[in-house]
Amino acid sequence: MLGLDKAIVNIKNLKIDADQLKTNILKKFKLADDIHSNNVDRIYLNSKKNKNPKYSYINYIEIKKVRYEFCSLSIEFNYPRFFKKTNFELVTTQLEKEQVDFAIKLILYEILGVEIDKLSCSYSSLEIAEQMKITKFSDYNNIMWLVYRALSNSEVFKNKGNKCIYGDYSTFLKKFYVTGFSFSLEQGLVLKVYNKTLENNKKANWDDEKVYSTELKSEITTTEQNLKLIAKTANMDSLSLPHLKKSVKDKLEKTIKEAIKTQILSDRDEIIKRLKSLERITPTTLQLFVVENNEWIIDYDFFNQILTKEIDGLKSKRSLKDYKKIAKDTLIRIEKSNSPVRSNTKNLKRLEMFLKNLLGITIEIKFTEDGEIQIF
Repeated sequence: MLGLDKAIVNIKNLKIDADQLKTNILKKFKLADDIHSNNVDRIYLNSKKNKNPKYSYINYIEIKKVRYEFCSLSIEFNYPRFFKKTNFELVTTQLEKEQVDFAIKLILYEILGVEIDKLSCSYSSLEIAEQMKITKFSDYNNIMWLVYRALSNSEVFKNKGNKCIYGDYSTFLKKFYVTGFSFSLEQGLVLKVYNKTLENNKKANWDDEKVYSTELKSEITTTEQNLKLIAKTANMDSLSLPHLKKSVKDKLEKTIKEAIKTQILSDRDEIIKRLKSLERITPTTLQLFVVENNEWIIDYDFFNQILTKEIDGLKSKRSLKDYKKIAKDTLIRIEKSNSPVRSNTKNLKRLEMFLKNLLGITIEIKFTEDGEIQIF
């Protein structure tokens, strides 16, 4: 279920002396600091120097001088950590959101002296997220690569900004493995997908902060400008979770779904082209072909359809059955030697679940008896 993670809210054009505002903040949170304020002053509530367990959900408060006696104030906070020690469990209900929003506005009232109902806060940044429980993260390696390549090759998303694949190395397995990716869909709109369990447990200070179920997380970080375009508002009070969920789906579904569809069919065409370049197909050449072209083969079912279409008529039904078994056995065998670690079976079904649970996108992939791949 879609939820909220980190946020930055901003109040602009405050007619208050910046030094006085900083003094109010230091007194409110009993922080040790001097009151000297430069053009930008960021006050961390939970640093090595200052610890505020009651306000552990607040990362910092920033004061910025704008002009003359005017300044702006920003608060970076974490919705889940208002209720728990970590941000592993997202805030997924409107009631929870409103509880945190009220707590933030109460703090602003105490340091600004402005009545709560007269405070107007806008999100300058908001992380919108989904999480999905899985059995084994390495099963989703091929899915990560497929989605990442689809976005990279799409004319809609190409050259929109920064992108990268996250990875690590296991000294135990002596193999590399993928942990996620980050992709700028457009300026001010970034999609991240990563192993949330791994990230959480690396940061955990105590055993009770660790989790032992494996979860994937998708995270969309949007700026105020993009939020206004997607949800028609960036106002903290006006933005509701049900409306946000629908708005995000409407924004992403058509373009990402089309990019995925195009990539799957492109991979199919590439495999067909490479198969046709072989002088002849024998059990030995087929085994070698599968090993050398593993990155283009999404999973066994995908390659099985291509073999059905390309070999049917060239080989007897018995031979075709044998060739399919050779391909399947080879794909399963090389799972043990692949680096990065991956799974070569049932990936298209995983892709359907990945898109539905993490991005709210419904896609259906079907195979016909004559070897065609249909995507709806």
